[in-house]
Amino acid sequence: IMHHFGFLNSKCAPPAPASPEHAAWGMEQWLQVASGDGKTTAGGNGLKDFAAEAANDPVGRRLLESVFGNSPFLTASILKDPAFARRLMNAGSDDTFGEITDERVEEIPSALKEDLVRVGGGIDFAALEDRIRATADAGYAIFKDIIETLASESEKENNQ
Repeated sequence: IMHHFGFLNSKCAPPAPASPEHAAWGMEQWLQVASGDGKTTAGGNGLKDFAAEAANDPVGRRLLESVFGNSPFLTASILKDPAFARRLMNAGSDDTFGEITDERVEEIPSALKEDLVRVGGGIDFAALEDRIRATADAGYAIFKDIIETLASESEKENNQ
C-alpha cells in the first residue's frame, strides 16, 4: 500500500505525532469518514477497506498518525476527501499530480473556449494549455520542495 512513498524508510520516517490525542482522534475520524458513518457519505468504492488497511499497515498508520498528530490543516484535508488521500497513497504524489493537472486542463469545456474566442478574438488554446500546465508544474515544484525539506528535517531529528 505505502510503497510509493520512497522518503518513508528507516532513515527518514515521518515525525512522531506532537499530539498523540489528535493522532488518535484523527485515526478514529479517518475510519469513520471513510466508512460513510456519521455526517458523510464517503463510504463505497472500497474506501472503507482501504482506510482499515492503511490504519493496520505499520507504515500507513505511522504516516496517518504523523499527519493527524502534527497538522490540523492536512488532517482536515484528508478527512474532507479520503478518496483523494487513497489516490495519493496508491499512485504516489508525482503520478497523482500529473493526473490531476491533465484532468483539469481537459475540463476546459468547448463552450468556454467558444466564449473566449468570441470575447477575445483568436486565442491560442495550445499556448493557454501550456501556461496552465506550467503554472501547475511550478506549484508542484514548490510542494515537492516542501515535502523534501520536511523529510530532510525528519531525517536530521531521527539522527540526533
